[in-house]
Amino acid sequence: MSQKKFISILGIAFWLFCFPTTYGTTIDNPQTFTNKTYSYYTSNNLDEFFRWVQSINLSGMNPAFKDKTPFFKTPSTILDTEAAYYTKWKSEYYGEFGAINQRKPFLLAGEFYPAVQVLQSTALSFYELSPVIRTGIIISGKLGNPIAENILMLEGIDKDLTTLLEGSDGDDGALVRLLQTPFVWNSIEAMNFLKDPARHDRVLAFINGDNPFVYLNGYFILTDILGVTPQNDWLEKAKALGSGLAALRLHPRGVPIDLSTIPATVAENLALQNARLYRYGIEGTFDRAQARTFYEEALNYTPLDPFLHLEIADFYKDLFIVDACPEVGLDNPEIIQRTLFHYKEAHDKGDGDAALDTVKFLSHLEEKGILIPPSNAWGLPHDDIPEALTLLYEAAYQRRDEPILLDQIKKLRKRTDTVIDEFKLKVIRNLNFRQSIIRFGE
Repeated sequence: MSQKKFISILGIAFWLFCFPTTYGTTIDNPQTFTNKTYSYYTSNNLDEFFRWVQSINLSGMNPAFKDKTPFFKTPSTILDTEAAYYTKWKSEYYGEFGAINQRKPFLLAGEFYPAVQVLQSTALSFYELSPVIRTGIIISGKLGNPIAENILMLEGIDKDLTTLLEGSDGDDGALVRLLQTPFVWNSIEAMNFLKDPARHDRVLAFINGDNPFVYLNGYFILTDILGVTPQNDWLEKAKALGSGLAALRLHPRGVPIDLSTIPATVAENLALQNARLYRYGIEGTFDRAQARTFYEEALNYTPLDPFLHLEIADFYKDLFIVDACPEVGLDNPEIIQRTLFHYKEAHDKGDGDAALDTVKFLSHLEEKGILIPPSNAWGLPHDDIPEALTLLYEAAYQRRDEPILLDQIKKLRKRTDTVIDEFKLKVIRNLNFRQSIIRFGE
């Protein structure tokens, strides 16, 4: 998903959170807050996450963490394999910010930072993370978490990247924090800065310790400097510290992967590679039935990944369009149901394209004279296509504030001008919180 699309999606939902900070309910139990935050990151439902964030008084939460608990809390449901990294990361974070007076709510920022999810991700870029996890990083950065702030500057979401790089040039502490920041490797400007001959020896001298992202960034920096793939040592260290991306990078080099000891994202990615291999006939291995098998395997590992649901929906849609449903052992009604289901799952998890892709699929069905099933994941009426399309455009508009979507709703003439105006004002009202979040984070 492009950066522009992502910002548009967040325009509808993310800035909702800051307005209720003046009247929301304060959760003064740090364990409850930690559990709740972690549960939303693992359940990955964007709309539910924002409804929860709107209901609490965030400005009152930092004192609860600072005054009512001398030690941070670990999520009650966290896995043992994740707890070690979470505990270490949070210990260092509270050790740095827990005993100082500051303007920004640093402790609350740490609670919002999705440390485990970022660690276990195989994403090469910030925008490959799910919308819920990206949003957690943005909230954390706005509240003062320096690592999250670095990500926002790297992605051009907040402040000027030049400020970050210049600060790192003269400050060893700032440079170390930069090397501890995920997705530095995806920034051309930052990588050019780090691999510059005038400073790359100094930079590489800091590739040590026990932070997995330092080793990942060192690996990518060295790859750029040498123009070849370096040895596995730094990837092995990052993998040992829990990095899903490092484990995935090691796999093509013949390093065995024990699926029982790696993050589910790695197993998903390996299954996804196989699905694409058979789906597109790469290396002469075209087999749609096998592609379906591997897509289902990937879904078993990460059933809450919106991008995976979107790709599977596109797979089933393509099968339907080319009349290849029998190749995967399904008939047309089943394929239609599965397509609609996976598009809806992708939409619920925050994808900004799923509703519009469903519009295109529904339009194709209409052209073929095929009715959608009376019972379907979107709850669309099977006997009223204009109403069904209106519902989908409304869903899309709430994810992406684009005037053309509102124009489509008007053209379908299923909503009165009054209803459309109320709907539009609701979206605009949500967008007005954009400046509030910036002020809240200052």
